[in-house]
Amino acid sequence: MSDAADDPAVKVEQYALDHCWVVSVTGELDAHSLSPVSEAVELAAASHPVLVLDTGGVTFADSTVLSLLLTLHAVTKLRIAAPSPQIVRLLAITRADEVLSVFSTLEQACEIAA
Repeated sequence: MSDAADDPAVKVEQYALDHCWVVSVTGELDAHSLSPVSEAVELAAASHPVLVLDTGGVTFADSTVLSLLLTLHAVTKLRIAAPSPQIVRLLAITRADEVLSVFSTLEQACEIAA
């Protein structure tokens, strides 16, 4: 099995969009593949007061993803943008969607962040 940091199925990109900092994630996220995502969002949260996490490309998410989202929510102003059906389901089943800030589009999340 390959190291999580070398997992080609997970892609993390970061960029500024208008007045917000975006971390975009694609791929299957679980305990074995989450490391590069965790590192990226933790560094971004330390540098930016509002973090927009674009999860539209997430094709699988388990409880480790939920744990990461809740931890980020506790340390920064987290906005979850364009959640994939898998993220929507995970948040709905756990009722985390009642605690976290979730937006249908990246643009909406950035407008709120400005």
